[in-house]
Amino acid sequence: MIKRIKIENFVLVESQVIEFDEQINVLTGDTGSGKSVIINSIRFGLGTRANSDMFLDKTKSITVTLNVELTPELAKRLEREQIDFDDEVEVMRSISPSGKNKIRINGELVNLSTLQTIFEDLITIYSQYSVAKFKNENSYLQIIDSQLDEDNLFTEYNQLYTDYLSLKREHEQLQKQSLLKDERQELLEMRLKDMRDVDSEVDIDQLLIEKKELDNQASNMRVNQEASSQFEIASNALNQLISTIELDSHLELLNNALINVDEVSFEIAKASEPIDENRLNYITDYISMARRLARKYNVELDKLSQFKEELEAEYQTLDSIDSDIVNCANKLERQRQATIKVATKISKKRASVIPNFVEQVNSSLKQLSLVESDFRVSLETSELSSTGIDTCNFEVRMNEGGNYTLIHKTASGGEIARFLLAVEYVCSLNSASSFIIFDEIDTGVSGHVATEMAAMMKAISNNHKLLVVTHLAQVAAISQNHFVIAKQTTGAVTTSSATLLNEEQKPNALAKMISGSVTSDEAIAHAKTLIEESRK
Repeated sequence: MIKRIKIENFVLVESQVIEFDEQINVLTGDTGSGKSVIINSIRFGLGTRANSDMFLDKTKSITVTLNVELTPELAKRLEREQIDFDDEVEVMRSISPSGKNKIRINGELVNLSTLQTIFEDLITIYSQYSVAKFKNENSYLQIIDSQLDEDNLFTEYNQLYTDYLSLKREHEQLQKQSLLKDERQELLEMRLKDMRDVDSEVDIDQLLIEKKELDNQASNMRVNQEASSQFEIASNALNQLISTIELDSHLELLNNALINVDEVSFEIAKASEPIDENRLNYITDYISMARRLARKYNVELDKLSQFKEELEAEYQTLDSIDSDIVNCANKLERQRQATIKVATKISKKRASVIPNFVEQVNSSLKQLSLVESDFRVSLETSELSSTGIDTCNFEVRMNEGGNYTLIHKTASGGEIARFLLAVEYVCSLNSASSFIIFDEIDTGVSGHVATEMAAMMKAISNNHKLLVVTHLAQVAAISQNHFVIAKQTTGAVTTSSATLLNEEQKPNALAKMISGSVTSDEAIAHAKTLIEESRK
């Protein structure tokens, strides 16, 4: 799956590009040469936590770039995260000396959690100390399920279980509401009483416009009334003058003035329309009431009617909550039974493949010289969960007459390594399109067991691309790409680099693994024999 890795400023590596373009890629080198650096750089590129010890030069950023071959499962996960992709996916992760983390997938920035989610379980790393895969029943079930060809059944179950959880949450929420029902109803009753005068038919915005018009009309009316009063005073004054004045020439002018004053007064009186005082008082009181309630309940003035309707709807809901709980409980039980029905089918499928799986693993363990060991799988019924109705455990007895215990609590480092290989070998027979890293799982192994481990890895490579860190010539011999990791020191700086061997260099490298730093003709001949046998 990983086709290429570029490492910059990571631990001992200044700058290195490694192409994994074959099915079996092997890393060898002296202890401490930096083989684990390559594996840890892959871990870093796929989302493991960074620390200050990873910087070769603490003034520069670390950058790891992975070019990954697209698989159907990877494509599905990228689509889910809405990341564009082609036939190849580029993952670039860098971290600055200040700790700033930057991750891009096909040039698009993502966070660490997204990176980890996308590549979870797509690339598996095994080591003598890596037994996390065997520490809980879900992991065991995943291994058993890899032996099944029931994608449609699992898809059906996942949908049923998702719907079941949704109904379960709804039922729990209704129950919580029921516990608070009386208290909540009392509060709602108080609020609805307070809101009794809010009329849902009233448009508050139109009411505000109408009030403004009425206020303007009232203001104009007051002005006109004042004017009429003044004109009346003027008319009375003119009449008094006319009755007392003696000069005829002034009398005509005063009569004309009186006529004009009376005409204007008449026009003003005619223009003054009467105001509906009751309507104005209603509007004023309603708006005042609405503003008070809006402030009290922190609601926008034009949303007050909607707020009242929501209170009424909630009150009605609470009033019917008991019947809702019963209805939801009935639906939940029907959904649970439907989910259990499919879970039971899955359980039967699991039980049907376990005997053959156990037989194959035990056979593989015997090949790896664990002749007294015995492996078994227990499958027990449990509560409904995301994985069905089963709990599963892998148990092993390492010696004749010994007790069966969980694998990660039983085996030593070398034994767990062989067990991991045996299980992965069996799983690989029904799996494809993944990238597996075996990180020195052959430590402490030699002779016939080493040959059998190499044969198993070669068989696994039929369906998986492998990256193997090894000390065994038998394992290195099966490689199609053989990289030798070595240290170099320049001044005060020590770095590590990987060199891809050609066909002529490979026998000497294997001979060194067989006989040590000084190779012999016999070791070289043995190395060539191993290479020839690995190609059969």
